[in-house]
Amino acid sequence: MRWVAAWRERLRALIFRARQETELDEELRFHLDQETELLLEAGLDPQEARRQARLRFGGVERFKEEVREARGTGVIDCLMLDTRYAARRLTRDWRFTLPAVLILALGIGANTAMFSVVNRALFQPLPFADADRLVNIYQNVGESSQPWASSYPAYQDMAGYTDLFSGVAASMMPTQVRYLAGPLVRTGSAEYATSNYLEVQGVDLPMGRWFTAEEDRPGAAAVAVLGHQAWTSKFGAAPSVLGQTMRINGVPVTIIGVGPEAYNSNFHSGWVTDFWLPISSVTTVGGRADVLQRRDEDAFLVRARLRGGVSLPQAQAAMTALGAHLAKEYPDDDPGRGISVLRSDEVLVHPQFDTILGAGASILMIVVALILAIACTNLATWLLVRGLSRAKEMSVRLALGATRAQLARHLLVESTVLAGWVVRWVTSWRNGRFDWWRSWTCRWTQAVASTTGCSASRWHCRY
Repeated sequence: MRWVAAWRERLRALIFRARQETELDEELRFHLDQETELLLEAGLDPQEARRQARLRFGGVERFKEEVREARGTGVIDCLMLDTRYAARRLTRDWRFTLPAVLILALGIGANTAMFSVVNRALFQPLPFADADRLVNIYQNVGESSQPWASSYPAYQDMAGYTDLFSGVAASMMPTQVRYLAGPLVRTGSAEYATSNYLEVQGVDLPMGRWFTAEEDRPGAAAVAVLGHQAWTSKFGAAPSVLGQTMRINGVPVTIIGVGPEAYNSNFHSGWVTDFWLPISSVTTVGGRADVLQRRDEDAFLVRARLRGGVSLPQAQAAMTALGAHLAKEYPDDDPGRGISVLRSDEVLVHPQFDTILGAGASILMIVVALILAIACTNLATWLLVRGLSRAKEMSVRLALGATRAQLARHLLVESTVLAGWVVRWVTSWRNGRFDWWRSWTCRWTQAVASTTGCSASRWHCRY
């Protein structure tokens, strides 16, 4: 196992580098002193004896390099020297460095921002416990019977299938509300949900509680759960917000809890809810008195959790039978509408929008990839021009004994240092140090969201 011993010695040389360098200096100094003493005994004066000792001993730095090569740290030393020189050279040639960093950062930053948006909107898994048991239930619409949404009376009918579902919850698409926070009137988004909303999805609150079934009934005092992002960004993450009463759309509402940090809305892919209110509050806070009674009002997303041993086809068969019953029972409000049951983790935003969103996301990623390709092409041209201007420098280095491999290594290290600066710039942007750029990106994201059918609610940018 010689290679194990060799790597152990190399690792030891790297960890105890300073001590080994000190020992090497002491050993070389000892040999020089011994040679000097011999020359002093031969009758030479001290200055001449020291000079002759150095001449006989040879180059001290050459011996140091040979020892480092024997230890296996010579390459690392050369890389460190090349890195320091490259940093100094790039700092001195700021007229080249600054445009190069900006060109590459623009391409990488655009790709990073867009991939963050697409990843959060389309690819992140649902933050629920046992998400594979969750299903979305839609009433169909149109001649092609495409899944759309459900009415509240239909939700109540679906909730009666306790032999199939351990729980069935409903929520309305977030709507814009106005609320009074101190002396200021602000706008936010409110999502009306049933009292078993979190229980069905398997999500826990970090602070406070969810509203109960008694609070989710007509005539009860209005309560709300504050979204985690709204709590941190608009209320300073103050625990004292619990128990406070604020006016939402002119109605006094008491804050009783704070939502989970990793969960923004029942409507996946970019929606961010500021307030969750009981679904009965839609008649008072939401100002829609008849939405809970009308069977032709498709305003609710129904999500259910399958019981153990119940398969998706079994649930679909039961809901198909329910759809036929509702069409027969309510021919005017529910004329021949079927019901579709889909796995929640297979729905990105909505069954009718997923194809469009996927195509739009692909186009956006292709566009930003082309931006990155253009940036790399421009940077390559910039580097080529700079390389031609350094032809004399490279010739001098070759004349002084540098090998072509050493020159290639030096140029590669220089490019790596340049790329490291770009990564640092992009990381600073990601950490919020360039808020003006992030603000512009968020506004652009909102514009993209509004063109893909997401204009019904305010799109909060968290990327």
